[in-house]
Amino acid sequence: MEQKKDYWQGLQGANRYSTNDERIAVNYLRSIAKLVDTVGGDLAGFGPYTFDRAASPRLEVLARLGAVQKALEQLSRGSRAKYLAKQLQAINTTEGAPLRLHIGSGAYNLDSWINIDTHPAQLAMDFRWGLPFRDASVAFVFLCHTLEHFAYPREALQITKDIKRVLHPSGVLRIVVPDIEKCLRAYAENDLEFFASRRNTWTWWPERSTKLEDFLAYAGAGAQFGLRSHKFGYDYETLRHLLESAGFRSVERSDYMKSPHEVLRVDNASRVASATYRSEYYSLFVEATA
Repeated sequence: MEQKKDYWQGLQGANRYSTNDERIAVNYLRSIAKLVDTVGGDLAGFGPYTFDRAASPRLEVLARLGAVQKALEQLSRGSRAKYLAKQLQAINTTEGAPLRLHIGSGAYNLDSWINIDTHPAQLAMDFRWGLPFRDASVAFVFLCHTLEHFAYPREALQITKDIKRVLHPSGVLRIVVPDIEKCLRAYAENDLEFFASRRNTWTWWPERSTKLEDFLAYAGAGAQFGLRSHKFGYDYETLRHLLESAGFRSVERSDYMKSPHEVLRVDNASRVASATYRSEYYSLFVEATA
């Protein structure tokens, strides 16, 4: 799980792609993302001049932008429903029995759970598509070191609302995310050992020039293109606010392997969730009841 989601590994690990075509496609998308930012800056900088420097400037500029938008929309639609249905047919579930979803599973599959992540997961998808399950059909959801990879609040709220939709009225969501409050405290106290010791778990984490640079990258500031980059950082107050906004009726702080539900004592599935500094865990553990 953590191997698939870590920030710097996502930027550096080109060999994670299964085919050369996939690598080329991702490089194209990175270039497009950079160009969108550049063109946005150009349009803001040029102002009205954008529409003054060609024979039919306004129509030309708008036509080009419209063509790019249409092409990207066609690529994004694909055949999601058919693709998901084929995968679900291969997953052995007991008809009518409440489901358990392990969202953001990476390479680690939990037994008796449906393990969901990007390819090549047991159920491979982008969580922003919407979970392919009926309303109130799921008993438990485990979402570990995943939510921080989505933009806040729009994408994060979309995903948590969808989880709330599929959960049974008494269903439980367990979330593990980086604890940004602890990072802030370490930064304010100039606790350099806090940041340095993380390399015991994240061995690839680079030596940074300042603790602020280290902290901001982990909290999602300056996020790079792609799902592997952190997009946001949570403390308990913010995560509770998100979950309450998504409609969860009860949100409680938890701790490592301390769920009141035995089935949710699965934090040890993630090396990242298990990572400690002195007597504390780097992660924030929260449970929410639908």
